[in-house]
Amino acid sequence: MGARRLPALDALGRGFANLRANRELVLVEFLGAIAILALCVAGLVPLLHLAGLTLRQLFALQATNPFTAAPFDPSRFDPARFLSPAAIGPLSILALALSVASLLWSWLQAGIFGILSAGERQAPPGPARPSSVFRTYRGRDFAGWANLFAWRFFLLLNLFGVFLLVLIPLFGLFALAVGLAGERAGAIAAVGVGCGGAIPLVFLLLSLAAAFGLAQADLAREASDVWRATRAGFRVLGRRLGGIVTLFGLYLFAVVIVSVVFGAVDLSLFVALRDRATGYAVAKVLLFGAQSIVSSVFRVAIAGTMVALVRHDGLEADRT
Repeated sequence: MGARRLPALDALGRGFANLRANRELVLVEFLGAIAILALCVAGLVPLLHLAGLTLRQLFALQATNPFTAAPFDPSRFDPARFLSPAAIGPLSILALALSVASLLWSWLQAGIFGILSAGERQAPPGPARPSSVFRTYRGRDFAGWANLFAWRFFLLLNLFGVFLLVLIPLFGLFALAVGLAGERAGAIAAVGVGCGGAIPLVFLLLSLAAAFGLAQADLAREASDVWRATRAGFRVLGRRLGGIVTLFGLYLFAVVIVSVVFGAVDLSLFVALRDRATGYAVAKVLLFGAQSIVSSVFRVAIAGTMVALVRHDGLEADRT
């Protein structure tokens, strides 16, 4: 029997239940995000040095104001350096770092979605279930799913990267249209064209992001592959657009609330520790870690919600 369609809010409930049952995924996601960020920063350091910048200049903490960066001389910045033979090494290092980061992301996503999908399959259907029925996490199982499906997720990432590149000419035409409208009809016309053109472009980007998440939820099935998952992602998006918009609105609201709360805490720390750069730096790192953990909770919960939506949509009989 095919899985029946599940309301979006019930899918959200199952996603959080899956998260609570497999709570170790939050730590895995958090540590993976830190490792990926570190790889990207490390890859950028040689390129920044080539451009005449250093991390010290960008992130230096001064005793009077931790937000102030070290002085930077604009005359040292030469864009032509990026086209010189000296740029080959830094660009190669950046490409290598981004490639390793992409592979690590793919491995982590394969393990996370593998565990969440196994938990969703294990739990009986329905809107509300105790979290214990979703419990499937074991380190060995996580590594097994990650090793089994990592290349699928890597190929899916590159496929959607191609989709994103296809949209770049649209943004170029949009910028050209805004410029022409401003030149020929004035600023008001440019604003009108900009607002009217931005709406469909933003909708396309958000739709692509939603389809990417849904495709990942389908990809962690043995019967799936990159093309099947991509088709399933766009199909579920089309069939459940209203529910997915609701989920996105709730997610955006939660992100705004968390940002406001942590922003207020950050401002309070700055006022209290503005004359103690080291203390503020330590507090800033701890605050960043706490906010990153909360973000990881949201991301794993949304992943579980996507898995529930895809499985219960009834697109294929073997989803159950």
